[in-house]
Amino acid sequence: LFIVVDSFTVLMTESQMKNAVAGDMVGDQGQQAKQLKALIKQMTHLSARRDISVNGVVHTMQEQNSNPMKKVKTEIMLGGRGLAYLASMAFVFSKYSLVEDTKDDDEDDGGNKKVIGIRAGAKLYKSRFAKPNERVDINIPYDTGISLTGGVFKKFYNEGILLMPVSGWYSVNPDALTSDGKPVGVVAGVPEKFRKADFEKHCTTVLNALFPTDDVDVVEFDET
Repeated sequence: LFIVVDSFTVLMTESQMKNAVAGDMVGDQGQQAKQLKALIKQMTHLSARRDISVNGVVHTMQEQNSNPMKKVKTEIMLGGRGLAYLASMAFVFSKYSLVEDTKDDDEDDGGNKKVIGIRAGAKLYKSRFAKPNERVDINIPYDTGISLTGGVFKKFYNEGILLMPVSGWYSVNPDALTSDGKPVGVVAGVPEKFRKADFEKHCTTVLNALFPTDDVDVVEFDET
C-alpha cells in the first residue's frame, strides 16, 4: 500500500473546516505544528511493521530575518523541523532555473543566458537507511523532459570516478572500482580527455563499465 499526502501543510481539522465554512478566521496559536507532529508520529508507528509506505509533502518558506545579502536564504519548515525527525526519511527538494549560454547571433536574446528548463535538487536530509546529506541535481529541459543522466557527472566527480587532470578537461579515473571490485581501467569508447558538456555522450558507456549488465537489471526506455 502506497499512500501520498499532498500536503501535510494544508490539512485542516474538523473544527478548522467548520470555521472556514462559517467564514470565521481563527488563529491556531501554534496548534497546527503540534497536530502535525502527532499525526506523523502516529502514521510512522502504525505503518512501520506493515507493508505500507506513507509519503507526504511539507512546504517550506523563507525565514523572515534571513540576511538579504546571502545568495542562499534560510528556509524553515512549516510545522517545525520535528516533522523530519519523526519520519523515517526526509528529503529537501529545491528548484532552480536551468540556463545555457546563448552568446550567438540571435538578436532576440542579446547574447545573454537563456532559461531552457528546470534544475531540480534533492538532498537526503534525514534517513534511517542510508547516509544523510547526500545530494543530486536533476536537469529537466523543457524540450526533452527529465534527463536520465542528470546529476551523474557531479556524483562521479565527487566520488573520484572522474578526474580533472587539466583545468576544464576531465577523464575517467582508471583506478575507479567496478561493481565487482576491479579497477575500471581504460574505458573503451571514451576519450582520454573530454569537456564537461560532452560527458552526457559518454555517460552510458562509463556506467556500463562500472556496473556490468550482468550485475544489474537493465531498464530500457521507449523514447516515444
